[in-house]
Amino acid sequence: MLFVSLPYLVDTARESFALVDARYEQVARTLGSSPALAFFRVALPLAWRGVLAGSVLMWARGISEFGAVVILAYNPKVMPVLVFERFSGFGLNAAKPLALLIALIALVFFVALRVLVAPRRRVGGKAGQAAAGAGPVAGGVRMNDAGTATNDAGINSPGMSELGLTEPGLHDAGGLQA
Repeated sequence: MLFVSLPYLVDTARESFALVDARYEQVARTLGSSPALAFFRVALPLAWRGVLAGSVLMWARGISEFGAVVILAYNPKVMPVLVFERFSGFGLNAAKPLALLIALIALVFFVALRVLVAPRRRVGGKAGQAAAGAGPVAGGVRMNDAGTATNDAGINSPGMSELGLTEPGLHDAGGLQA
């Protein structure tokens, strides 16, 4: 199953890392980070959603694998094969509990994933106003849509796009605005 499912993870993660601008890692290297530290502190935080999406795709493909398991390795039984065996041997009523268990496991997994990945919104005061509509917030600095950074004191500074560090409107590796 790994042989069939792994390309989902590899392709998604590769595309996510390709969206990370190499200049960010170069800046971290000029500030004294080792290549590994630059990867873990710069590239991975920007690409983690793509890696997680690839992991979910791989898991979903692996959990639903039926044909190859039935043909090549009937034992030990995986859940879809067990559901099929119960259905073909004992009928629908015997297969329902296992099918429900698979559905509940997937539901719990996806709800937990949604809670972990959903963007956090701060409410109240200036930080709440920043989260409500002024773009991403990082350490009291907001990026507005014009590419200008504004801190909590209202002082404007050139944005990353004005400095040539990113394309206008892109604030993370996925190209999505928060």
